[in-house]
Amino acid sequence: MDKESSEYTKPTVHDVIEAREFILRDEDGKARARLGKSKAGNPILSIHDAQEKARIQLTVTSDGQTSCRFGVSKKTHVDLMVGKDGNASLNFYGTSEKARLRLGLLDEEPRLFLYDPDGAARVLLLRSDDEDNVAAISFLDGDGEPIVSLGFIRGGESSETRGLFVSEEQRDFTPTALDPKDVTQSQEEAEQ
Repeated sequence: MDKESSEYTKPTVHDVIEAREFILRDEDGKARARLGKSKAGNPILSIHDAQEKARIQLTVTSDGQTSCRFGVSKKTHVDLMVGKDGNASLNFYGTSEKARLRLGLLDEEPRLFLYDPDGAARVLLLRSDDEDNVAAISFLDGDGEPIVSLGFIRGGESSETRGLFVSEEQRDFTPTALDPKDVTQSQEEAEQ
């Protein structure tokens, strides 16, 4: 009833309402929001479109990870996540249900990952604030191991290395100069 009606009575307001699940329905009876538990038993708040598909989901896992998912399907969506360790990431998923792009902080250091359709990291852009002061872009093999990196490393107070780093056995890097003649020569040396 509306307030203009003579039969309007002021609703009772409770300090606490407890339930296992709350569902908000529109005037047509369609679920537009839900506060309850996920299949894994974690608390979840979901907001639905007019077709009752969840478009935004906010959840906290039992180990303390928080996630806010935006999207039109389980396949194509964006997740904003904060792990129990405080590391945060923004993850973009494609139709393969695999992450295609991840922007995040790992121990306060920024990382950007680009993934192939199978979910393997192929490109990593990073910046490190530790004593080496690394800034680099790395091209990775299917196992996520660096093949080639271009970067800058400053070790200690006066040591400085800039250039192209070509992996040997896809793990150890050999620094080379930025001069294309030297890069070619160093690549040949790395292959020996």
